[in-house]
Amino acid sequence: MAVVLMAYASRNGSTRGIAERIAASLDEYGNQVEVHQVGRAPDADGYDAAVLGCGLYGGAWPTEAQAYVRRNTAALVRRPVWLFSVGLGPAAAEQGFRFAGMLAGEAPKVVGQFRDTIGPRDHHVFAGAIEPGHLSRAGRVLYRGIRGKYGDFRDWKDVDAWSDTIARQLADD
Repeated sequence: MAVVLMAYASRNGSTRGIAERIAASLDEYGNQVEVHQVGRAPDADGYDAAVLGCGLYGGAWPTEAQAYVRRNTAALVRRPVWLFSVGLGPAAAEQGFRFAGMLAGEAPKVVGQFRDTIGPRDHHVFAGAIEPGHLSRAGRVLYRGIRGKYGDFRDWKDVDAWSDTIARQLADD
C-alpha cells in the first residue's frame, strides 16, 4: 500500500472530477490517497508517490501548478510521479481541428520541461468538459467561430484504464 498525493488545478470542476475518479480507483487497490487542490497541497515529501493533474488554459498548466512542481522538485524526483492534463485537445482532434494549440496526445510545453526535471513515469492528456459559462464573451464568440461544441467530453473508461496502470505500477514497487 502506498500513500499517494493527488494534487490538481481545476477552474470549472472537470479536472477535479478526473482527479477524484483516479483517487477512488487507487483507493480500491488499497492505496491511501489524499486529494488536494494544488494551491493548498502539502509538500510532496510526506508521500510515497504523487499524481498531479491540471486543466490546460491556453495550452499550458496554470502558474500555481508550475510553481508547486518547482517548489517540490527535490521531493518529486525521489518518488514515482504521474502527470495528467485536461483540455479540449482530444475532443477537438476528433472533430478535426486544433484547440489552444493541442491535439490529442500532445503534451503542453511545461510538461516537457517537467519530464527533464522530475522524470514522471507518464503524462496523459484527457478530454475535459466545456460549457458556455466557462468562457468569457470573447471566448464564446471565438469558440463558436471554430464550431466548437459544448459538453462533457471526459472519457471515463480512459481515466479508469490509466488509473489501473498507476495502481499496478504502485503494487510492483
